[in-house]
Amino acid sequence: MKQILPLILAIVVLASACSDQRYVAMLDHAEPLIETAPDTALALLDSIDSSRLYRGNKARYALLRSQALDKNFIDVTNDSLINIAVDYYDNSSNYRYRGMAYYYKACVCYNNGEYEQATELLIQAEEVLLKTKEYNITALTYMLLSEIYIVQYRLDDAINLINKSRHYYEMCGNKKNIVYNHLRLSKVLMIEHPADSVVCHLDRAHTLALQLNNEELLFMVENYRASFYDYIKEYDLAKATLYNAFEQYPAHTPNANDYHLLSRIYYNTGKLDSALYILDTYYAPQCQTHSDKEILSLFRSSIYSDMTDYTNAYKHLYNYMYSITESGLLQQDKSINELEKKYRTELLREKSQSLATRNTLLSVISLLVALVATLFIYLYIRQRQLRKAQYLQLHMAAQQEIGEIQSQYDTVKEQLHSQLAQKELYENALHVRIENLRTLTNISSTYESDKEKFYHHCRSYINVCNQTENSFVRDIRTIASLYCEDYVERLQSRYPDLTDEDINLACLILLGFDCVQTQILFNHKNIQSTYSKRARLRKKLGLEKDGCLEDFLSTFSHQ
Repeated sequence: MKQILPLILAIVVLASACSDQRYVAMLDHAEPLIETAPDTALALLDSIDSSRLYRGNKARYALLRSQALDKNFIDVTNDSLINIAVDYYDNSSNYRYRGMAYYYKACVCYNNGEYEQATELLIQAEEVLLKTKEYNITALTYMLLSEIYIVQYRLDDAINLINKSRHYYEMCGNKKNIVYNHLRLSKVLMIEHPADSVVCHLDRAHTLALQLNNEELLFMVENYRASFYDYIKEYDLAKATLYNAFEQYPAHTPNANDYHLLSRIYYNTGKLDSALYILDTYYAPQCQTHSDKEILSLFRSSIYSDMTDYTNAYKHLYNYMYSITESGLLQQDKSINELEKKYRTELLREKSQSLATRNTLLSVISLLVALVATLFIYLYIRQRQLRKAQYLQLHMAAQQEIGEIQSQYDTVKEQLHSQLAQKELYENALHVRIENLRTLTNISSTYESDKEKFYHHCRSYINVCNQTENSFVRDIRTIASLYCEDYVERLQSRYPDLTDEDINLACLILLGFDCVQTQILFNHKNIQSTYSKRARLRKKLGLEKDGCLEDFLSTFSHQ
């Protein structure tokens, strides 16, 4: 039994993985169909059991299904599906899916009238999508944001966004959406702009629709043109335009909006019976949404009122009032509405400014970090070059001073000629050091043309030499004490503040070695350090600034 359980578990895992892979293939097949055949894509997505998908594929399914619903003109008001995609792709490096998730979540908020949250999501979508080449979804983002601005009567801002979205439609070659873009812009311009600008965009939309040979688009253009004529009170021209469109494009199936426009034209021309007939016969059967039914009741009430049939007018007006009361949309006082719109507009503007400030701050911080890193690298390179120059200077000085050091060495050796043991000690100490210096000068000559190799070999050799420095220092101290009896002990007794380093320096000075020779013997890369050590020794010995250190130590040694 214990052997069977792992086998069963393995079979279940394998089956789940195979099932997930099969659904992934279906997602791959549905994704390109969303643009070309959205109804087929939606049917394919509906056939997938999302509960059997892993987290990443489940998020992708939620995003693609939200996109397919939108392409099929199905308004979604529940955000439970799209939230799966938003939660997964939020802060993801997949900017395409991340931007799409923000956009379709904004669509749900827009359908619910949550314009503030929709605006915030669209700004996030724009920020992410601008990092990609997803021009179509970027254009859709700007279009939806323009719809929010239209609701808030920010018409100039809406026009700018519509123009910006058209730029991205042109970049991806989406001519169909460019037609919609021109039509939407003509609708906005109709409110407070010259008629010529409206006609111009309608003509551009018509030209593009002809190029695409799309009767649905061509009819839509004529529908917008008829609506424009109705708006400027050219009712006969509006009716003729709409009827010509019906005859010229029979492939188009008239919808509720077409009949509503025709009924309104008849109403505006005083043909109330025709307006009511079209409204009841054609428009009413196609009313699907709650909003369409409200429009129907209100329009019927207006027609019956003009026909002096006040009983029916009151009945339909009552139906309209009951409908908007039931749905929570009872008309508020106009001043309160205007105040709320202004408040929301200001709030959204502040949020946009806050996001812009945050982005600017991040850019400044990134720039400062880059500058600090550049400065650090520059200082490191500069310090390395300085160390190379110091090593080079040390060995140039060694080449020049090695003769003088040898001469001084010979002088002290002669003074100690009567003391055989002391002579051998001194010879061994300085002989080793001089041989080291000769080796360094050879390194300098060998790598004279390659400063990098010179620096590397020179530093390595000095490190080896410095490991034997303690024995050299002990020898120098012994020689100095023999040269002048108890020299080191008397220095330590008279000046207890002197360090070992101070004593070593005092011994070399007593034996007649100058600053440059001292630097070379102790492998100091910078002669300035030697001068600093002499200054500290002078201060501890209580010498004045103009006092000679050599003379003082010589006098002290003979006391």
